[in-house]
Amino acid sequence: MMFSEEKVLASLSENETRVYDYIKTKAESNDNRTLKESMRKISGQLGISEATVHRAVQKLRTNGVIEIVPSREKTESNEIVFYGIPEPDEQVSDIFKMVGSLSSGVKRFETILSNLSEENKRLTDENNKLKKELNIDNNHKLKNKLKSEDLSADLFAQLYDLEEENKALKKRLEKMKDRLNEELEKAQAAQAGIDTTKIIRTQPLKDGTIVYIVKK
Repeated sequence: MMFSEEKVLASLSENETRVYDYIKTKAESNDNRTLKESMRKISGQLGISEATVHRAVQKLRTNGVIEIVPSREKTESNEIVFYGIPEPDEQVSDIFKMVGSLSSGVKRFETILSNLSEENKRLTDENNKLKKELNIDNNHKLKNKLKSEDLSADLFAQLYDLEEENKALKKRLEKMKDRLNEELEKAQAAQAGIDTTKIIRTQPLKDGTIVYIVKK
């Protein structure tokens, strides 16, 4: 459904329209077209209730005029991204661009995850190999080699350090993989028209599909 500025403004009360004008003016004053202010601050600036600000923001968000980017820190305000209300032709063009970007983004995430999986497998195999060599109680091969070739204990220490480094790297890769999986699920959800900010949790099924549990 295409929205014109008149239709969007018609859905807002007088005070809600003031919220729209405030966000638009503030966001358009910087290159990023963003505003980082709490609902409480906006209500204080306009002299209206915080509930009115929340209603206005929700309506604008539903109509695609703005988007809310949650803050990483609880002490910081969420970021409001002002998209504005483009002409119908521009809206159609933006939709095609967005779908194209999502598709390419999903493919990129899938490629990165595949590469991470391969790297994790390589590190796992390497760690298992090192464990066998370093497990003196169950395997004396390395111990005998050190004795017969009169190698210093530094080699043993280096092998141990290498294993620890690989373990640490593997943990970092696992964390990256988890984060990328989350972003991939969000991108897939967005493709399906799901509001990613309302997702409570996801549940992958055996057939490869993903169930999204969202807030009302």
